Amino acid sequence: MSRVGRLVAVLEDFLDAAPSVESAAVTTPDGWPVVCALPDGFEENRLAAMSASVLVLAERISGELGKGDVNHVYVSGDDGQAILMPAGPDAMFVVTTYPTAKIGLVLFEMRRSERQIATVMDSYRAVDELKVVVADEKAPGGRVVDLTEVDIHESQ
Repeated sequence: MSRVGRLVAVLEDFLDAAPSVESAAVTTPDGWPVVCALPDGFEENRLAAMSASVLVLAERISGELGKGDVNHVYVSGDDGQAILMPAGPDAMFVVTTYPTAKIGLVLFEMRRSERQIATVMDSYRAVDELKVVVADEKAPGGRVVDLTEVDIHESQ
């Protein structure tokens, strides 16, 4: 199964376990959406970018105050909550809830899903790191070759 397929499965399991959740998304720490389950009216690019900004500020505050790594960021409003949680070095888990949500249950399920997201993202990091740029006279600037798909026993 592809990385996106595995992440979609994690989000589906999370949404089944936490019915008071309005939306869930996996984004990159630099603000790009990876997989999103959002209601109409939510813009995935905007949500990812704003979440990245909030997490960067939270990390700075936590660092300046000597409080260690950020476990999650919780924003509460009149119409619900938003929770952001780092999911390893390559992803962030962003959830919004309805006002009646049991936050303890949501955080419990988020932590379980966060570990799964981090595992999925980390399992592909090793593969991604094997991609290298190889000079190719026909392609200006080179081309990307995925070494995981190259038969190393092939004669040159």
